[in-house]
Amino acid sequence: MAEQKDFDRMIDIYAEIFGSKWNILIINELLIGFRRFNDIKRKLEPITQTVLTRHLRTLEGYGIICREEIDGPVQEVRYTVTPQGIKLYESMLGTFAWIVENIIDKEKYGLSSGDSEQ
Repeated sequence: MAEQKDFDRMIDIYAEIFGSKWNILIINELLIGFRRFNDIKRKLEPITQTVLTRHLRTLEGYGIICREEIDGPVQEVRYTVTPQGIKLYESMLGTFAWIVENIIDKEKYGLSSGDSEQ
């Protein structure tokens, strides 16, 4: 069992990654393949440049995405999901399924999440 300090750190990291819709949307967008900064920004409007930069750096810092500089006549920076990021996304699918089954479907049929199924 992890020590309390380790558990607290895990909770902090979890909240930093999953506590922002932008992080999840960025990961989802990069699963399609390499994307340039402006492509991501356009796709995720109304995200600001500052917010996107902050989230890309966070995800890169955790090894979830990779930033690649391409040399050429014009310097290009591309982002993609790492194998670690793909594993993270796969684990998120279970959470998404739980949300659909336990919250969204119940909302659709007028049941509250506290109602038991008959």
